[in-house]
Amino acid sequence: MKNYAQNLANNIKKLRKINNLTIKELSQKTGINACFLIKIEQAKAKRIFISHIDAFCKCFNVGIKELFE
Repeated sequence: MKNYAQNLANNIKKLRKINNLTIKELSQKTGINACFLIKIEQAKAKRIFISHIDAFCKCFNVGIKELFE
């Protein structure tokens, strides 16, 4: 079974670094709280809503599939 939470965490962190964004900058671009972003990047977030996924897709200009591969 694939670990989608860990894949998402790794990909968000990778995309954030590729785009030279700090957690604070990503928070401002996505509207997602910085503390919650840290939990997402550590794969410790308990609930991630589709609105969060949508914000990441728009911010990084990627599809949903790319966030979870």
